[in-house]
Amino acid sequence: MTSKLWAATAIALTTTACSTTGGSYLTNSTEITKTIIDYEISGISYAMAADIIANETRASVTQVSVQRNIEPDVLPTDPGRIELVNPFADTHLSGFASLAGAQAIEVANCPDARLVVTASNDSWARYGETAQYTNCLWHYEGGLHFASYSAFTVQRGMSMGQLVRQAAEPVLGDSERLIVESRQRIISALTAAGATVQETRRRSS
Repeated sequence: MTSKLWAATAIALTTTACSTTGGSYLTNSTEITKTIIDYEISGISYAMAADIIANETRASVTQVSVQRNIEPDVLPTDPGRIELVNPFADTHLSGFASLAGAQAIEVANCPDARLVVTASNDSWARYGETAQYTNCLWHYEGGLHFASYSAFTVQRGMSMGQLVRQAAEPVLGDSERLIVESRQRIISALTAAGATVQETRRRSS
């Protein structure tokens, strides 16, 4: 850990110890930022694009699952889209889920996608930061459609790891940049393979 990080942490701990009311370090909170970006890919085959997306996702996360589905007999006319769904809806756990907050438990679903890559990065978990990814690729009549979902979770509170991260954030930033870097790595690899990649839509919470 860098000297800057320790110095910032010492300041934060001193500030916290001297605080008696309020203060951001005295309140436990969780914030989730979600983003979905859609792309159209042309110029390379489905197989090549799928391999690149799977491999580049794997290279930048701590856990990954790759699901490859069989190509349909007839390609669909239109591509699918990522859907955010509550996995506990219409179950006996829906009541507990509502208490936790619907947004906190939403998961990304990719109906009819040929490639579904789900991943997480908990390398900063000790500091209260985690990231979840779902990258999906559809093969349709018009070409290839790639959609990338990310959920960045920040927990703020009084644990030592959280205090370290909160103190260092003004100097070092947070790990959300790793999400941007992971996505850009995929786009760069696709382009290097000869693909034309065009962003068509971006949605953020």
